[in-house]
Amino acid sequence: MPNLLTLKRTFQRIYAGIVNDKRPCAEYSWRWLNRYAESLFWTNGGAEIRPQYAWGAVFAAAQARALGHKQVALLELGVAGGTGLVALETIAMEVATKTGVRLAVYGFDTGRGLPAVTDPHDLPSPLCRR
Repeated sequence: MPNLLTLKRTFQRIYAGIVNDKRPCAEYSWRWLNRYAESLFWTNGGAEIRPQYAWGAVFAAAQARALGHKQVALLELGVAGGTGLVALETIAMEVATKTGVRLAVYGFDTGRGLPAVTDPHDLPSPLCRR
């Protein structure tokens, strides 16, 4: 018997398919890219927590394929705890399998965190005070 989470995701997938088919125009530039990026959210846990990474990886691979490139580098600047980097790696593996374009993932971080806010134009948040 399927658990509640499986039933919920199945319902969400069906509902999303119905709603997406009624859009007047594609949300992104290419309809198949939009469909594929959305399908990643149902099959890849990393894409579920980082949908912006999924779309970026799908678009980069599609662009590289259209230009005849066999490899693309995906960068994350400010890795912090690394959960986003792990999510990007799992997304990249799945997208590479689907598109045939190798996606190399690199993460960069200074290890010092964000610098202190020194300029009022930085819009300091009262929740982020040090």
